[in-house]
Amino acid sequence: MDDVQEFLTETDGFTGNPFMTKAVYINLTGEEEIRLALDILQRFGHELWDIDLDFPWNNALQFSNWINRSLTLIPNARSIMLFFTQSDVYDENWADFHLTPESFPHLQKLHTLSLQSTTNFDEFNVPELVEFINPMLTAFSQQLTTIHVTCFVFRGNPMNFQTFHFPNLTELKIEFDSFTLPRTDEIYANMIKLNCPNLRKLYFHGRIIITPATFTVFNHFRNSLVDLKILRGLGQFELRNIFQANPMDIQELPNIRCLTLTLESGNSELWHVFRVQLAKVKEIRFNPLYYNAEPLQSDTRQMLFSIFPSLQRIICETVINEGAVRGRDVVFTRIRL
Repeated sequence: MDDVQEFLTETDGFTGNPFMTKAVYINLTGEEEIRLALDILQRFGHELWDIDLDFPWNNALQFSNWINRSLTLIPNARSIMLFFTQSDVYDENWADFHLTPESFPHLQKLHTLSLQSTTNFDEFNVPELVEFINPMLTAFSQQLTTIHVTCFVFRGNPMNFQTFHFPNLTELKIEFDSFTLPRTDEIYANMIKLNCPNLRKLYFHGRIIITPATFTVFNHFRNSLVDLKILRGLGQFELRNIFQANPMDIQELPNIRCLTLTLESGNSELWHVFRVQLAKVKEIRFNPLYYNAEPLQSDTRQMLFSIFPSLQRIICETVINEGAVRGRDVVFTRIRL
């Protein structure tokens, strides 16, 4: 906090951009920090293109004021990330509080929105944050090209999602966490309510459970999807009853070109479904889960080239030390005689 006050003092009277870049991260953890952060945005927010805001959200009225005041002060923002800090305090004002799309300022240059939270809604006595996030997505739905969200966004009544139309959305990234494992199919069911006719990239990351409902999501976006990533974190990766999937949900994705998986999925039962749904894939990439991971086995490579007739190359990404520094890709190319 002293550093922020010093920054404000040293830039008093300064005109122009005092930051080294047009990006900034602001952690709003208390009343004084919030006051100082808003002072910074009041003076220099118009200079920012990329902003990350970390919000506590245990108080309804404060939450509303912080959101609106902060966004109003960054009119040129291209990318916004909002991180909602976990709280175990329940404010009774939430019961009668609702945001609407009209609550948000017009940010004409905004194209990327990231909404993240680590709150365990089932453990703490707090309302579903999604009830307050949906209006934000609606407010910017016509202009967004990239959305990156923790999967809590897809919890709740499926009817809430049927009005979402994202005509320009090309990239959707979903982070899965351990708190939502019991409600995985509910999350998938809500995803297929989205109307994203031009979605080209779909990324899943984290503690993922693959169920028959997962394939309904891929099928829902089949006409536009080009790039699919399924990357697990250090936690659980589970296949659950995938052979009970409805054959109507295992339809071919006609435009798919690239599939990226965690390396440890190399011998997965997923291939029995993907050989139908991703028959036209041209590139398969494997992302190592950790440093010094086992290489992709030769028989697995041969199997992949055999079951995917359009597959042109297999790329194994590498990391060269425990700091996960990206190494040189290992590429295997089909040779046609």
